Amino acid sequence: MIKTVENYLDDVQKQFPYLPKDDIKTILEFGLSRYLKANRLHGDVLLRNQLEDNMLIHCGRLGYDALANWFRWHTKWRMKERILSRFREEKWDGYYYIGLDDERNEIIKKQGKKKTFTNVYLVKIQKEFRHEKWCKHIWRIPWPIDCGWKFFVDKVSSDKAEYVESNNYEDYHQCFLGRFNNRLTSTNNEEQSVDGCAECNTENV
Repeated sequence: MIKTVENYLDDVQKQFPYLPKDDIKTILEFGLSRYLKANRLHGDVLLRNQLEDNMLIHCGRLGYDALANWFRWHTKWRMKERILSRFREEKWDGYYYIGLDDERNEIIKKQGKKKTFTNVYLVKIQKEFRHEKWCKHIWRIPWPIDCGWKFFVDKVSSDKAEYVESNNYEDYHQCFLGRFNNRLTSTNNEEQSVDGCAECNTENV
């Protein structure tokens, strides 16, 4: 049986009687539209409600191979940043971002005004580096045209290269990294772990 949003309005309004039915319809249509678009872009969607009934719904591929699951998780996090960028209609800022480890960052810092980066990926969305554990530092350089989400260059030099910020992978992924350490230490750390979980679990794609 094919159902539409109208088939669920009465049941949803029973759970949220303070909302007008027209508002509920708008909310459901918006949410289902985003859900459909994310799936069409090959993004996984995770819905979670731990406050009331501990509900979890996952739309995507699951497997038993831990390594394959990790690679999939890593890819989907990067896709999430790109999909959310589209949803938010974010305008490109004219820069491409470069991630470096500590050693390569020190080499770049010792150079003069003109910085030369070798064998690096140029990434359009800075937030993608949140999910790269090896990345400790983020730089950016202006780029004349939009060349897509990510591309590799053997060598690129610029006298307009800028250091953006240090990248702390652990801060962005406390939802699984912090649960083993933070819950055993101070209250402050526990709060950081909870905040990290909230960030990781919102708008999962």
